[in-house]
Amino acid sequence: MQISPVSVIKICAVSALCLLGTMPLASAANTVPEAGGTHVAAHRAVYNLTLNDSLNSANIAAATGRMVFEVSGSKCEGYLVNMRFILSISDTKGSVNVTDVRTSSWEHGKGDRFRFNTSQYFNQKLSKTTIGDAARKKSGEGIDVNVKSPKRIVTKFDEKTYFPTEHTRLMLNAAINGEKVLNAPIYDGSENGNTLYDTTAIIGKELKSDVTVANSKIENLKVMKDMVSWPVAISFFDKKKSNKQDHLPDYEISFRLYSNGVSRNLLIDYGDFSLTGSISHIEFLPENPCN
Repeated sequence: MQISPVSVIKICAVSALCLLGTMPLASAANTVPEAGGTHVAAHRAVYNLTLNDSLNSANIAAATGRMVFEVSGSKCEGYLVNMRFILSISDTKGSVNVTDVRTSSWEHGKGDRFRFNTSQYFNQKLSKTTIGDAARKKSGEGIDVNVKSPKRIVTKFDEKTYFPTEHTRLMLNAAINGEKVLNAPIYDGSENGNTLYDTTAIIGKELKSDVTVANSKIENLKVMKDMVSWPVAISFFDKKKSNKQDHLPDYEISFRLYSNGVSRNLLIDYGDFSLTGSISHIEFLPENPCN
């Protein structure tokens, strides 16, 4: 069983750091706000992954892994995300398979362009590489996509579409300003580069403090003990399937999002099995401030 790169990219997106936004946001649930003055700070984080639950049909006895990602750049330079996701799955017959996903992406600071390169290994053998880029149309609505690998694809999406870091800024701005629902189509280059995802983010009640952070052995987490945070759940729907009746999410991610953008207590639900992700290390990296 292999893990799709799309889930890995989304986890990176929801774990970015940002400062408070300044632009007022719309209050309607189906209205997508602007990202405003939010800023994604440079950082490196490590999550330990374990099996949370699985259906009998999934044939999974155990699963362990680790996710490491690094975000650098700024809204002036653009955002570079490098990430590695390794998951070892044991089936009920004792066989063990290891999935290793490595991604590198760059996104324009204003969300006008997105470049991506994802390699997926299965039991140490390269199984697929996806390389391409996407650019926003001059109208500001849709995007043009040019995929070079695994096969040449030139396509376009005509509706308003967001790239991962831009969506992170929207979601953090929404949480800070009291929004409860954020609906937005996202393109991240996953699934051979020809898939657009509808997403629905549900943002819970603001939490004022976190005693578990204050008592944490992870040094850089302790500075967040008095920061506000929100429980967040995001559902991802393949756009090609969205017009089908009773279409369930392709997968869902829930987590606790802090006002500086750090995410903890991940739960990744693929339907037939789910994973939990606990942060084991985080450091904040130097960056060049915008003029």
